[in-house]
Amino acid sequence: MSSLAQASCPCRGCNKTASTEQQVEELFGLRNMDGTIRVQSYCRECRSLHCEASDPKCN
Repeated sequence: MSSLAQASCPCRGCNKTASTEQQVEELFGLRNMDGTIRVQSYCRECRSLHCEASDPKCN
C-alpha cells in the first residue's frame, strides 16, 4: 500500500515533491481505482501539459 502523504513527480523537468497529505492533495491529487485511493503519479501541472518522464514540457 502506497503512502498518501508522500509524492514525487517523475518528470525530470519538474522535481515537485510533497511530504504531507495536504501537499499531496494540492500538488498531485488523488484517484480512486476500484475502491483503492492512490496518489496521482504526475503533478497537476505536468498532467495538464501532458509531460512524460522522457519528454518534459514544463521547462
